[in-house]
Amino acid sequence: MKKYRAEARFNPEDEDERRAWEFLQASQQSQSKTIIAALNAYAEQLDERQRQDAFCERIIYTIQTALQCVGVGMISLPMSAVPSQNEQEQRANEEAMDEFLDYFK
Repeated sequence: MKKYRAEARFNPEDEDERRAWEFLQASQQSQSKTIIAALNAYAEQLDERQRQDAFCERIIYTIQTALQCVGVGMISLPMSAVPSQNEQEQRANEEAMDEFLDYFK
């Protein structure tokens, strides 16, 4: 099996690079294993962050959709800011709100 090779240079005048070099030198395992473990941990952290971002986006979308279903009539606004709704629109909004609230039963 072919092994891959990579090379890195560390500038001792750059604080981040110097700390990375010191971490690498202080490791109890080989430099290769230390670098591989660090890169894999970083990749896992990025994946987790992407999953968290996607979850937050779903929550925001759900809340926005629910608020649209509830309608602005349920929010305390001056009457001049509340658009008028006919009975059919109001009934549809109320039904949508009931369906949404059923998720929590």
